[in-house]
Amino acid sequence: MEDIAGGTDAELTDEQFYNREQELTILKTLLESTAKVSSPTIMISGIRGIGKTVLLKKIKK
Repeated sequence: MEDIAGGTDAELTDEQFYNREQELTILKTLLESTAKVSSPTIMISGIRGIGKTVLLKKIKK
């Protein structure tokens, strides 16, 4: 059970951070588009502990 992340915003390994390829692709495309057009407004929302901060840390990395 140690390899399952739960309730943490720590850096996760790729094995722990799974099933988010679509979100990462969408956000990467939006961020790359800022070089050509004005930057989009991006809102990330969800209930507490769903992984919002971890997602942002993964994008930054």
